[in-house]
Amino acid sequence: MHLRPRLRRHHPRPEELTTAALLMTILTVVFNAVMDRHLQHQADDELRNRAAAVATTVDTTGPRVRVLETVNDRLLDANVWIYAGTRLLEKPPSATAGDPPAQVADRLAAQPRDTCATVQAHGHRPVRLCAQRVPGRRAAAPVVTALDLTPYRSSAAPCCWARSSWTP
Repeated sequence: MHLRPRLRRHHPRPEELTTAALLMTILTVVFNAVMDRHLQHQADDELRNRAAAVATTVDTTGPRVRVLETVNDRLLDANVWIYAGTRLLEKPPSATAGDPPAQVADRLAAQPRDTCATVQAHGHRPVRLCAQRVPGRRAAAPVVTALDLTPYRSSAAPCCWARSSWTP
């Protein structure tokens, strides 16, 4: 005679369900934090690369900072502020003095070191700005580049759906 083991159904206790829900919440929060940090580093790397490209058009060898105009530099000028010390030399065509990104660009240019900041622009779109200094004889020539973070945030949304749709 062949005996089959009897399978017992396990009914989870409320504290087991609570523990599982808490663990899933913690893992989701940690994953989202790591993903946000990774995407921010990617954005910062792109901004630094753009600033380095723009820096090749900034001449600091003479007594004055000069911006060398090149053919089709429209792509380089997009979302870029160039300063001589704290004096603005060039700004993006669409930027105005009262815009939050322009105000943050001015603040970053006045900082003594390369740094980045995030600001909410018109329409509550997150914009990341990074400043990089071009060393010069008299003073550094800060180059500030900006990037709309909306594509970075939306690329994280599909993998982080649990942030908004999962409820314990």
